[in-house]
Amino acid sequence: MQLVRGEFERTASHWWWRPGWERGRRYLTVHLTFGVAPELVREAECYLPALSGRAGVDVVPVPWLHLTMTGIGFVDEVSPDALEEVALRVLGADATPSSGVGPLVLDTLFLGREGLALTGPLPGWLAGMKAAQERAVGEVLGVERQAAAFRPHVSLAYFDAEIDEPGLVAAVHEVGLRDVEVRTPTLSVLELGRDEHVYTWRVIRERVLELGG
Repeated sequence: MQLVRGEFERTASHWWWRPGWERGRRYLTVHLTFGVAPELVREAECYLPALSGRAGVDVVPVPWLHLTMTGIGFVDEVSPDALEEVALRVLGADATPSSGVGPLVLDTLFLGREGLALTGPLPGWLAGMKAAQERAVGEVLGVERQAAAFRPHVSLAYFDAEIDEPGLVAAVHEVGLRDVEVRTPTLSVLELGRDEHVYTWRVIRERVLELGG
C-alpha cells in the first residue's frame, strides 16, 4: 500500500450541492457495498483511530462504505417499472463477472482534495460490469450516456473544510498501510441520500459477488 496525494493546493469540503441535488431529494444508483466483505471492514476499522475526531474530517461509518459505479437518476425522474428493469439487467448474469475472476485489489491510499480513499487498478471484470450498467441505464431510460472516467475507490473519509493535512498523513502512516483484497463485494441498486454529511441508502436490489482468489 502506498499513499498518493492528488494534485490540488488545499483540501476543501466535499458536501457542496451537485446539480439537481437538494436536501431530501434521493438519487438512484448502482454501487458496490461491503456488508459481507470482512477484509475491507477490518481495514477500514484500523483507520478509525487515525481519522476520528479530526477537525473537518467526516469518517465514513463502516455500514456506509461503498464504491460508486453508475448513476441511474433522481427518484422523481425514474418510473418504478424502469427502475425494476434497470435493476434486473445490472444484476443479471450477463452484466456481472463469473465467480473466480480474482479479488478487487486496493493497493493505494489516495489523499484527494475532498477526501481520503482506498483505490487500486481497474480490473477488466469491473470495467466490463461498469460498461454493462451504462448500457442498461441508457437503453431502459432512452438516454445517451456520456462515457466518463471511472476511477474505482472506497472513501474512508470526506472533508467538510480545509484540514490539517500533515497531521492526517502522519496519523495514517502510524496505522500501517496494507493492501486490501476484496473477495465478496455486494452489487447493489440503491436509493441514495446525503443530507447529513454521510451517504446513506435504501437497498432496492442486491447480489453478492463471489470473486474468489
